[in-house]
Formats: sequence, structure tokens, C-alpha cells
Amino acid sequence: MKKEKVLKQLYGPVFTIYTPFLKEKLSINFEELEKYINFLFNKGVSIFYVMPYNSRYSQLRESEIFELNKFCIETVKNLSQENLIIVSDSIHGPTSLSIDYAMEAKKSGADIFASIVREKYFEDKHVLLHYENLSRAVNIPLLVHEMPFLSGYSSKNILWPLTLLKGLKQIDNIIAIKEDAKDIKYAQEVIKIFEPDIRVIFAGRKKYFYALKESGLKSYLNGISMINPKLAFHFWELYEKGEHDEIVEFLSKYDDPFWDGPVKKYGWHRVNKASLEIVGLMSRIERSPLRELNKHELKEIEPLILKIANSL
Repeated sequence: MKKEKVLKQLYGPVFTIYTPFLKEKLSINFEELEKYINFLFNKGVSIFYVMPYNSRYSQLRESEIFELNKFCIETVKNLSQENLIIVSDSIHGPTSLSIDYAMEAKKSGADIFASIVREKYFEDKHVLLHYENLSRAVNIPLLVHEMPFLSGYSSKNILWPLTLLKGLKQIDNIIAIKEDAKDIKYAQEVIKIFEPDIRVIFAGRKKYFYALKESGLKSYLNGISMINPKLAFHFWELYEKGEHDEIVEFLSKYDDPFWDGPVKKYGWHRVNKASLEIVGLMSRIERSPLRELNKHELKEIEPLILKIANSL
């Protein structure tokens, strides 16, 4: 797809592809993976994102990430060439490896390639060089996965400097940024820098997304709608119309109980796979060192997850 068409299509809810594992060998369960992609597509989803943490790259070998990306691209595009598919590089590794991932992604038919930099932060330049080199090497629309850095000086979490974000805007091929700081005031600054020329995809609970409406936010990464895509489309309709009272009711009925309950107690990443198992979409099994919720914990969150799954 051309960059302009991709930017126009990258609007509204973006859906994560989760990676299931076989219980016996802990290899990737491609059958369940295809089942989940088909589930999303049949519910009206057209924007798919294979991403480092939700898609379990931290539990995969490099060869498996190449394989996973290729499988997801081909599966999504076989359903419809009009679908938008985003895949990523690994959480750690040199820029040369990111270029290899991007080249393979482009060859397989990806629309956007996402890149995350988890090296410690010392200065803007080394981050800018990563994306500049990636852009020069592979002519594909790029998504910047903006996630707080560890400082190379203090080892504390730090937000991306605004000077760095402004520098990224000047790089060819960058079409989107996944805003992952979970900070409303900072997100407002990010949106001000990038929109409308570069799409900002906000990651976080919907009450924070709603708070950014006046700032011009036009896309977000799905949460509870991983098990019920109708919720994402319903929320988006309310969001675009500015139906404040209905949005507040939606948040209190569906979204807030999920984040303030299971996620607060057990953590987003373990709860998402557990939720998918509860509704019969894939196994919650994880690879060590990540541990899935046990049977007691699963039973505890089940009533709320089933309520969400059967809503609307």
C-alpha cells in the first residue's frame, strides 16, 4: 500500500495478535493463532498488529519471530488484501537485525514495520540513527514503538525527550508512533508533535484515551475488545460522536472493572492470555520465565471476562 493510503486506513482501534503455545512442546500453536486471526476478521477487524510484548516476542527465538511475522502477514492478507498488517522487530538486538526483520516483512507483504529500541538511552542521536538507517535500508512505512527508556546514566525509567520525537518526525518512511508512556500530559505533547502527518496509536485504558480526544488522538490499541471486538467499534462510534454520558457509562460498565480488577491484581499480559482461554480462543500457557495464571486465579476472573465477552 502507498504511504498515504496506509495513514488514512490507520484510524480507530488497532487489534493485537497474541501468540499461543502448545501445551506439550511449548512451540507456537499456529492452528490457534490462525483461529484467533479469523475470529477477529469475522468480527469486522481490518487492522492487525503483531507486537513485541502482547505477541510474546520476549519468549521467542529470533528464527521464531521471523516465522511468526511471515505467518501472520500471509494469514491476514489471505483473508483480504485490504487488511492492514503491522509486524515488529525483536525487543533487543542490533539495528542490522531490525533491518533483516524489516526486509523479510516487506517481502512477505507487511504494510507497516514497527521497531522498538530497548537499548539504554544516552543521547538522541543513537536512537535517530537506528530509525534513519532502517528507513534508508528498507523502503516500508515505519512505526516507532515509543516506550520509556532506561537511562544509561541513572538506570531510571525516562520518557523520550521531545527533541528526539521532533527529530523522528523528519525521518522518511515514519508513518506512526505507538505511544506507550501511560502519561496524559506527555501524550498530549506527542500528539501535538506528530498528528495529523504521523499517526499516534495510544496504548492504555480507554478513560485515558478519551481524555486525549480534544488533543486530536485518532487511534488506539485495543484492550477488552481482544475477546469482543464489538466493544471497540461501539466505543469508537461513541468517541467520534462525542457522546460523553454514554462513554462514561461504557467505561464504568466494561473497561474500568477490567483494569481495576484483574489487570491491577494480576497484570495486563497474564490477564490477556487468560481471558482468551476463558472464551475458548487460545490456551493461556506461557513459556518460562513468564508464568500464566493458575486455575484458581483463572476461576476468579472468569465471571467478569464472560460478562465482557457476551456484552452488546
